[in-house]
Amino acid sequence: MKQKKIIQIDKPLKKTDPKTSPFLIDIENRLPPDLDYIAVSFLLSLQVFCFWRKNGFFVVYIKEKKNCHVTEIICIMIKPLLSKKKQPWLFFYRREFLKSFMNSLAYDFRLMPANLVYNIFENLRVGLEKIPNLKLNIRKFFSSFDFNRLVIFSEELFSSYKNVLDLFPTLTRISFWTFFSNKIFSFSENLLLIAIGFQFKSIEEVKKEFSIRKHNVLHILKSVTKKTLGYIAF
Repeated sequence: MKQKKIIQIDKPLKKTDPKTSPFLIDIENRLPPDLDYIAVSFLLSLQVFCFWRKNGFFVVYIKEKKNCHVTEIICIMIKPLLSKKKQPWLFFYRREFLKSFMNSLAYDFRLMPANLVYNIFENLRVGLEKIPNLKLNIRKFFSSFDFNRLVIFSEELFSSYKNVLDLFPTLTRISFWTFFSNKIFSFSENLLLIAIGFQFKSIEEVKKEFSIRKHNVLHILKSVTKKTLGYIAF
């Protein structure tokens, strides 16, 4: 019987001169390449996204792709293998992608579940620094008249939410640009801010998505308004 050749994988690598090295190299003599990151691509869903997020991956690409019958959302996430100092581009890219994703929520991703949007935001905001001089910066977005409208809505029982509805897109952007502490709003309050402030969903759409009644939606809006007033000083 013929004996099979046994390949030794623990033998030392052969050193070759770069000038005379062949175009093709045996796998035994090939050194592993240096990797900056590893990446995954998948159809976006809450379960799959949370799985890769828990394993240290960061989202860098979300794009809607229309097929003949269905519309799919492609997501790409990467896991850096080098330190932040060796990959400064990633921090700036994530900030730009966060801004682009915020703007597209009112158009391409308007029907995306708010829970999924919140998880994407939390993944993108990792490592982003909070804005200094909090109250001074917020003054640039709200006038004294806006402040009075928020006070009236939060204090008066029968004040209509429509009087302050135009302020929630600005309030939502301020919140998710890390002006506020991450703990100031509850999970349900953040979801409502996303649905109304970013995706411009109506109260009826919010009721169906979260399976809550209208008076509960208004209660959450008043709670968000009261917490916001604690950060605004004129």
